[in-house]
Amino acid sequence: MKENISLIILIILVTACSNHRKSKIIHPSRQNLALGENGHIINAEAKISQKKEDDRWFLPVLDSTRQISSIGKLQGDRTELFGFIGDTAIDSRWRIYLLDTHKQLIGVYNRDGSYITSIGGKGKGPGEFEFARSMANYNNKWLLVNNGYRIEIYSIELKKIKLLKTVKLDKRTYSICVCAGKLFVHFTGLMNQDNEDEIKMNKNVNMIQAFALPSFEPLFSFGRAYKSTYPMVVDRLSEGDISCNEASSTVMFTFAHMPVVEGYSAKDGHHKWKTRVDGLHFPEIIQQNKGEQLGALEYTPPKDIMDRFIPSVTFDGNYEILQVRRQTFHKDKFGSREEGLTFLLDSVTGEGSLVSKKLPFIYNASHHLAVTVSDDYITSKIYKF
Repeated sequence: MKENISLIILIILVTACSNHRKSKIIHPSRQNLALGENGHIINAEAKISQKKEDDRWFLPVLDSTRQISSIGKLQGDRTELFGFIGDTAIDSRWRIYLLDTHKQLIGVYNRDGSYITSIGGKGKGPGEFEFARSMANYNNKWLLVNNGYRIEIYSIELKKIKLLKTVKLDKRTYSICVCAGKLFVHFTGLMNQDNEDEIKMNKNVNMIQAFALPSFEPLFSFGRAYKSTYPMVVDRLSEGDISCNEASSTVMFTFAHMPVVEGYSAKDGHHKWKTRVDGLHFPEIIQQNKGEQLGALEYTPPKDIMDRFIPSVTFDGNYEILQVRRQTFHKDKFGSREEGLTFLLDSVTGEGSLVSKKLPFIYNASHHLAVTVSDDYITSKIYKF
């Protein structure tokens, strides 16, 4: 009897030690995907909404009869060739700005597709780009370009576009937007000395900073980063894009590696809502720990389908177009097929629904123009609405 009891105790101790030695955590975790108060779920596999108000905004607008021009070709002059169109902007003169993140160059065009000029180019000097990734229009006076640790500012009030100044930042920018007289900057590279101790203690870390315009005075920070005790996981899963809705004074953050969108007040940064899109296919990060030591990370992409968000776009008042690029891989064929899922999101509440699987990828919609970018990122079409 005593031998049996001793054996049971030994098994329990061995099991406990074994569990202590090894643990597996799958990211994104349930904790980070949980909705909490003011949370909403959108089903990506639901039937497409047939509401008349949804049709009014979407189906007639990007009809082929409303297309007024196309920019970009497979062959032609250098002003017509793009490596990767990463972002777009429109000003009150109906000029179209296309940011080529491969060339680190912004091409400027009339709405009829004719070339006007170029901005930037690879380099470290004033007005040159190294890490340009997104743009923002400030009151049709300035074009702001995030460029790593700098914001390049161009005057767009007059016919001639010119560089005004460069504002240096102490952290690297990932994406920017403008709303309520403020510039909002999403910083990447959260794994630094200032944040590392807070991350290891499982505390919330802010990833968005508000600046007053035109002074660029720092105002407040907000935006909850991905929560984990592993700094590398926090850094990776906190990547994403911010977008601003002027009508509702809302700043939205769309995570790049998990199906979550969050809304914050542009006034003071307080959290308004959180929306999760179920039915999407995102990669997983498996964290293998050994005791108290942080172990290796294993990146596991989906097998057949890979989804990712593109930045949301204000379309009509407080409504936002939220789109997903879906890449489907064929088992028996080389290559893949890409399609878009389009959701309509209310930036006031975070509620939304799937409205189309046929629309092109919309990167901007303002001044009665909509700018789309092709599946291969090398051409753009301009529509009037």
